[in-house]
Parts: sequence; structure tokens; C-alpha cells
Amino acid sequence: ASLDRRAQLAGAQRELGDASSVLVVGGGAVGVEVAGELAANHTVTLTARESELVRDLPEAARRYALEALRSKNVRVKLNGEEERGSFDARVACYGARPRTGWLATFVDRDARGFVRVDDRFRTSMKNVWAAGDCVAKDADQYLAAYAHFEGEYVALMVASEILGKAPPGAYVPPARIVALALGPDDGVLCYGRVVVLKGRAVPWVKALVERWVVRLWPLPYELFRRLPALA
Repeated sequence: ASLDRRAQLAGAQRELGDASSVLVVGGGAVGVEVAGELAANHTVTLTARESELVRDLPEAARRYALEALRSKNVRVKLNGEEERGSFDARVACYGARPRTGWLATFVDRDARGFVRVDDRFRTSMKNVWAAGDCVAKDADQYLAAYAHFEGEYVALMVASEILGKAPPGAYVPPARIVALALGPDDGVLCYGRVVVLKGRAVPWVKALVERWVVRLWPLPYELFRRLPALA
């Protein structure tokens, strides 16, 4: 499966490398970041069925993202407006679903295939936990950082079970921190519902975070869960 995925990624890279015009479909964080990254070397059109981009971010961040893309000559079409032009490449940035079909006979899943868990990430099968993007949870928690928080928490749960110790308390989602890159030289950083940083520094912040994630350095869940949520 990993070899197939590598082949798919290599094919997409070749397609985009040869393309002049690109249609990006999806107004979430992934679609916005892809559009911003491609805008430097392509003619980009971004379409979204929603009335705003990145609707789960603060209003100031949504406005900044739209203005930043338009300043890079990205054509942004909202409210499901159909794009009838022809493009050299199309990038779909929406509708991801977990590949959990093989779990259907073992654990409970919702209608979309996400694994149902309780507040300690226990599945319906004894001694089986689940975490990350395969889990049914609030939409704003499908981020790499949350997968790390959840993985660390599940490790504590498993360790307590093996060692016969008291399990940790119920999982508390830490405050949401999002670094949205808008190309290599712009972006917006949000903490909860507050925009804390805009501009050239944000892609650098995001790169540091991604380096952290790629190297699988643990995120201190016990610290982050105590950070105040900014409304």
C-alpha cells in the first residue's frame, strides 16, 4: 500500500510540474494551502461550496486568507459556483474518509466509517484503542497535532492497563493552534479563536512544527491540555 501511495504522489507531482493552469477544489485549510503554494508557478483557480474559506478559523483569519490568495492572482469562487473552464490539472482537497473497512467486524464505526470511541479512546472491542484521523470526533480536531496528543494519551492508557495502574483521566482536547501557510512567504497563525501572527514568519513556524511531527518527537499532552482556550 505504501508503494502504491508513493506512486500516486509521484504521478501527481509530475502532473503538476507539467501543468500551467490548476483547479483546486475545496475551501478548507488543505485547499487554501495548496492554492497558495501553487500560485507562484501556476495559474490557480480555487472553488469551494461554502460561502467562506477555512470556516473553522477566526473571521480575521478567513478574511486574511482570502485577501492573500487574491493578491497572488488566485481566482476564488465560493458558494459552489461551477467552474466551466479547462485546466491542465485538478487537485481535490475534500471528502477524505478513513480506510477502516477491514475493521467492520471488530469495532463499531459510524456511517462514514470513522471508529467510535469513548472519552478514553476505547473502541467497542476490549483492549483496543483508536486515535487520529480514523476516529469519529469533532471536525476541528482532524489535525496532526491532535493525532500526536491522542497517541500520547492512548499510550498512557495502554501502559496503565499493562502495569495494572490507575488510568489517566478522560482525554481533554488541548487548545487549537493552527498555522495556515499561504505560500512560501505568507500565512496566519491562530490560537483558539484569536489570530496571533500574520505574514512571512508563519511558514517558518509551520515548518518547525512539521519537522517536529515528521521526526515523531512527542508533544507534551500533559502541558498542552492545561493551556487556556482563547475565545
